Order: sequence, then structure tokens, then C-alpha cells
Amino acid sequence: MSNRIVALREEKALTQEALAEKLGVKLRLIQVIEENQHIPSAPFAMKIARIFEKSVEEVFSFEDSKYKMY
Repeated sequence: MSNRIVALREEKALTQEALAEKLGVKLRLIQVIEENQHIPSAPFAMKIARIFEKSVEEVFSFEDSKYKMY
């Protein structure tokens, strides 16, 4: 899985800390998601997408991954 969180976060001039605060989570969770070391749950992925005013598909990509969404 890959994601566009870093690029989207930079477009909105958000730090990792600010994004974590908006989402109500610890900084480390944002870091591991950005590093593609953790796949967020569907509800949490939707919450992230809403912050960036994007669809989940625009934020997360499963094309290059062994993880597929069906």
C-alpha cells in the first residue's frame, strides 16, 4: 500500500503533529502510516481522507501492494 499523506499534508501546510492532533491520535501513528508500515482501518482512512477533502482512493493506493481492497 502507498499513500499520498505527506504530499497532501504539505499542500495544507500541516505538520505531522498538527495532523495527529486533528485526528485525535498519537504522532507515532501518523509516522508509521506515512511510512507505509501500518494500514489504517477503513473508518480511520475515511477520517484521514475527510481532513484532506479527498476520497479514500485519492489518498491510499493498493495497486503496488500485496494488500488488495475488494
